[in-house]
Amino acid sequence: MAVRAMLSQIGAPGDRRAADGAQAADGWASSGIGVTLLAIDGVLIAAGAVVLLWWAWRWRRSGGGDPLAGVARRRNAVVPELLLIPLGIYLVTSLAWGGFHRPEPTGVISHTTQITIGNAAQLAGLVACLWIASRTFPAGIRGFLLGSRGGGYALAPIGLMFLAVLCVCNVLVWITSAVMTMLRHPIPTHPTLIALAEESPSLGTTVVLCAGAVVIAPLAEECFFRGLLQSAVANLVGSRWTAIGVTAAAFAVMHSDQPHAVPPLAALAVLLGYAYERYGSLAAPILLHVAFNLRTIVWQLLLNAASA
Repeated sequence: MAVRAMLSQIGAPGDRRAADGAQAADGWASSGIGVTLLAIDGVLIAAGAVVLLWWAWRWRRSGGGDPLAGVARRRNAVVPELLLIPLGIYLVTSLAWGGFHRPEPTGVISHTTQITIGNAAQLAGLVACLWIASRTFPAGIRGFLLGSRGGGYALAPIGLMFLAVLCVCNVLVWITSAVMTMLRHPIPTHPTLIALAEESPSLGTTVVLCAGAVVIAPLAEECFFRGLLQSAVANLVGSRWTAIGVTAAAFAVMHSDQPHAVPPLAALAVLLGYAYERYGSLAAPILLHVAFNLRTIVWQLLLNAASA
């Protein structure tokens, strides 16, 4: 979920003007820190384009076959029916936590409160995912998270994948934001960015918001989408690429409240799904997801500090 915050922040200038959005983000073009961050993003995006071209060259040189050919399939016993458990727990926790939470003085639930409720629900769903994994993967939770070879081998390509993700997602979000701006459709800003920039959270609340985006969301979403859903679909239809596509579509649709982010998130999810199948370890997509969200949070905190 926190991935959407990154996409809200890197959107086209029209995105930032159309959103009710963060005060700090309004100073991107004029503040020194904003110009610096945009320059850094430009370098990262250019590097990502080089990585994509290099990958395409290597793939073509190797004959243009299936990149997953020769990669051993992950053994597990995940079936679609089991996915109802974490989904149900997520929903019940959201409703219960929201019901017990004291109403805001204004009568409107703040973005910080919404995110706190979401964090609690994701933690509960994560526990359910790990419980299912302990019973459906040969090596239990360790095998679920790290794969048969321990997961450390998957660390090397994370940097290159991160650059490729930034490049693809930036290009797609610029295109979708431009189209929505031309259609005069409002482009929402992610609640995490609004909470950090507008609601003046305390240090403790800021830590909770950042932990939700950088730790809880990547763990919970990767365990459910890549770890369980993708595995269940692959077991059901026998095709890993179909499983990657179905999971990517589900991941993007889940974030459809920000329509300009759907295409970039689908592309991100395809790469995350490929990383999981290629390395047989959730370490790769989790770390990539963490890096993706961490960049967003650090950028927003720097903007906040500059506008203080």
